[in-house]
Amino acid sequence: MIHAAKVMAATGVDLFQDAGLIARAKADLRERQGEEGYVYPLPEEAQPPIEGMA
Repeated sequence: MIHAAKVMAATGVDLFQDAGLIARAKADLRERQGEEGYVYPLPEEAQPPIEGMA
């Protein structure tokens, strides 16, 4: 668990030190999502199967 936290913190440091990294990550995300952007995989009328979760 501590190792994962260190890796995530180091990634944050990388983002602050390399301004182009954020731009490249955003461009990669746009390319992967395509023109439609994020598409929610469930229909809008879908309800959780457990009553208390709604």
